[in-house]
Amino acid sequence: MTVAAAAALASTVLAKGSVSDNNVTPGVLGFLVVAGMGIALYFLLRSLSRQLKKIPPPPADDAVDDGAAPAALRLVSATTTSTGVIIATYQPDGPVRTGSYALDEA
Repeated sequence: MTVAAAAALASTVLAKGSVSDNNVTPGVLGFLVVAGMGIALYFLLRSLSRQLKKIPPPPADDAVDDGAAPAALRLVSATTTSTGVIIATYQPDGPVRTGSYALDEA
């Protein structure tokens, strides 16, 4: 900062008299900006609601169980590429084995 800029900054009067927090308001412009944003948000949400109503529901066939039994998987092979991608091959390994997180009592 140059000496001239420092002198200009020191002699700058930001407000004459005392300014309290109760006297400082955003004014009409601030109110209009906030109100405009609220109105824009209302119309955007209304448009979003209309667009979402246009999406068809999934067909009933997807909700039907095809009778496939859940199965456990066994890792057959795994390789890592030079970029760090893991390529894994799994095979079915019988029914799903379930367990418990309970601690063994000794």
